[in-house]
Amino acid sequence: MKNSLYSRAKLVSLFIVVFSFYIVAKIINIQFVNKSKWDKLLHEKFFVIKEIPATRGNILSDSGDLLATSLPFYEIAFDPTVVDEKVFLENINDLSEKFSTFFKTHDRAYYNNLFISARKQNKKYIRIKERLINHNEKNEILSWPIFKLGKYRGGLILEKQTKRFYPFKSLARRTIGYVREDRKVGLEKCFDTVLSGTNGEALFQKIIGNNYKIINNEANQKPIDGLDIVTTLNVNLQDIAHSSLLKILKECQGNYGVVIIMDVKTGHVKAIVNLERGEDGQYRESYNYAIGNLGCVEPGSVMKTVSMLALFEESEISFEDKVDTGKGSYKFHGLVMHDVNPLGYGVIDLKTAFEKSSNIGIAKVMREKFQNDPNLFLQYFHKLKLDEPLNSGISGEGQPFLNNPKLKTWSKDSLPWMSIGYQMRMSPLQILTFYNAIANNGVMLKPMFVSEVKKGLTTVKKFSPEVLCEEICSQETLKKIKILLEGVVQNGTAQKYKHGFYQIAGKSGTANKLKNGMYTSDTLVNFAGYFPSDNPIYSCIVVVDEPKGDDYHFGSQVGAPVLKAIADNVASMDIKASPQEYPQKTIIKNGTTFKVENLLNIADDLDFDIDDFKSNNAKFVQKTSQGWKEISVEDENKIPNLSRMVLKDILSILMARDIKYEIQGNIYGKVVSQSLKPGTRVTEDAVLIIEMK
Repeated sequence: MKNSLYSRAKLVSLFIVVFSFYIVAKIINIQFVNKSKWDKLLHEKFFVIKEIPATRGNILSDSGDLLATSLPFYEIAFDPTVVDEKVFLENINDLSEKFSTFFKTHDRAYYNNLFISARKQNKKYIRIKERLINHNEKNEILSWPIFKLGKYRGGLILEKQTKRFYPFKSLARRTIGYVREDRKVGLEKCFDTVLSGTNGEALFQKIIGNNYKIINNEANQKPIDGLDIVTTLNVNLQDIAHSSLLKILKECQGNYGVVIIMDVKTGHVKAIVNLERGEDGQYRESYNYAIGNLGCVEPGSVMKTVSMLALFEESEISFEDKVDTGKGSYKFHGLVMHDVNPLGYGVIDLKTAFEKSSNIGIAKVMREKFQNDPNLFLQYFHKLKLDEPLNSGISGEGQPFLNNPKLKTWSKDSLPWMSIGYQMRMSPLQILTFYNAIANNGVMLKPMFVSEVKKGLTTVKKFSPEVLCEEICSQETLKKIKILLEGVVQNGTAQKYKHGFYQIAGKSGTANKLKNGMYTSDTLVNFAGYFPSDNPIYSCIVVVDEPKGDDYHFGSQVGAPVLKAIADNVASMDIKASPQEYPQKTIIKNGTTFKVENLLNIADDLDFDIDDFKSNNAKFVQKTSQGWKEISVEDENKIPNLSRMVLKDILSILMARDIKYEIQGNIYGKVVSQSLKPGTRVTEDAVLIIEMK
């Protein structure tokens, strides 16, 4: 019996020893031999390395206003298990009440049950399935009961996300672009590598389901935020161009419209508008017709300026030379060309032919000079960069087309029709670049949309104006071209718009559209020019597709008034842009003295009657429902009353007065308070803090 028991004991002992060795061997295998394998399995199941997105850089206007920015938003989660039991029981009702009042989607009892139940089940992660909160709301939530104890004792988990925000919404939307998961467009795409920065990475622990929380680890890499780009766009000019184009589009019900404003001396694009009518009849920025393929169309008579430039460069022709335009129609080989005047202009001089935009007159003169050598004429399109993309820095630039003798599309009719802007396709930006060169004394500049790259206040890279052509023509020819463009406004198709603060110069165009191989009565109208005519500051082009109605058939009826409206608005903003010498007088109103210059700057916004600015006894009145009344003008150096205003209006007012500001709260809301009282005198170091809800 004893031997049997002893034998059993030995067997059990041996089994224990062997099993112990097996356990030790397994531990050694797991901890040392196959450590990487098991670590990998552990991490795959419970841990993961995830990217931390970098904050995308800002897109700024020429004066530093935000055109696009990335705002932080947060998703709320809660770990109720880390909270001290006494603290939890004493404060959970108050915390639940805060949630109910803040989100207004569930009552206090709902949140109370949610948190207490999760704590009992030892759940370490509860996602609050409500909307994202902004930065200021986050600060408010950090002061709530329990949460104010901090992350590790209060259990609040805030997961940061960033969203792209465009403060000026639709203004220049297609040029600024946008960022989506599936695509980027505009400047957002072209400067993506600059704006996007470098993503970081960090170790995350899996909590519940597909939820993760970040683990503090020395191997974590912080993201490097993107750089800012400063565009050439001016918010005020963009707003003027947008509203002026929208007004005419609503009147004529055009399919789409384009306006581009360019700084003559730098090539900086100060405004670019693309408005297309949707199925609901509303106009929106949906396609960049200013530069895209769909915007490359036959431009019509605005190209007569190229014809005149080539004519003056290659011949001795003068303004006084006569041309017989006949009775309104003329057959060039197989095609009949018509003038706007159905009775014709008869025998007129060359200058009048251009000012009246006589198709027959220009085509006859051009055929006589270039029919034996059309390439002599076509070479100017190449010199003027009208036959190739400008590579301006915006993606999606269209491919221009220019008929020529090497193509099957060339015929005996081609030269006369090309001389008036047919059998070619080019974008509005290309046409404006040519007209800008005329305004810039013959120097053609590449259009610029971005002037510099910045990191905070430090300039990382600065872009200088790029010259495409040092001299588009001789100075003698340039002088003649300028006289012709001024004549269009003074004596020709756009003479209705010759009055105002200063003169504009330019050329209208009306092109019948080619559809299914046939020219139709549908038109594309445009007007390209610059202002002031004697000392150009800005060049501008206006394009409208298929305007409706007899009053909106020609470029002089649609494009010219838009350009004139833009010029007048710019003049009211900046008296220095006007060549007219207004007397340095003052106006006394109710004992207060106002400078004429100050009144001019805000005349348009306040609907002033300014016809008598030059007179000694001028009075300033405002149009009201009871008629014209004398007005008092608020001092520009005082803090304005911003109560109940939205962000766009706030920014335009503060920028105009050069007031430093800081916006807090919900930027989608309205102003509820401001730190400086209305009427307070603005000082150099004053910062206006604005609260929005």
